[in-house]
Amino acid sequence: MVDVDFSKAYDSTEQFAKDISLRRLGFPEEGLEMWQKYDDTQNMRVLTTYGLTEGIKPECGAWGQGAPESPIGWLALMCWMCAAIDQKVEQPYEYITTQGTITNTPVT
Repeated sequence: MVDVDFSKAYDSTEQFAKDISLRRLGFPEEGLEMWQKYDDTQNMRVLTTYGLTEGIKPECGAWGQGAPESPIGWLALMCWMCAAIDQKVEQPYEYITTQGTITNTPVT
């Protein structure tokens, strides 16, 4: 999960993953459409010491870094990703640390 965490941080989450996460939370279709429209029309700029940069449309980043909804969005994303992994894993997996080995039994 640590690898998944780093590879799916707030600002690298694809929009389809955001949609799946919100559907799993029970968001209504109208809310999903509204949020997708917002994502599709984003125009981000960066404030530098020389002023604002030209606008860009992000290719990824469904949960904007620093946005108030990002923590709950990331949690929703990780929740369904963990559930998907638990459904596929049949054997316990181990974490080997300097302090010993931890065995994690999949949830059934």
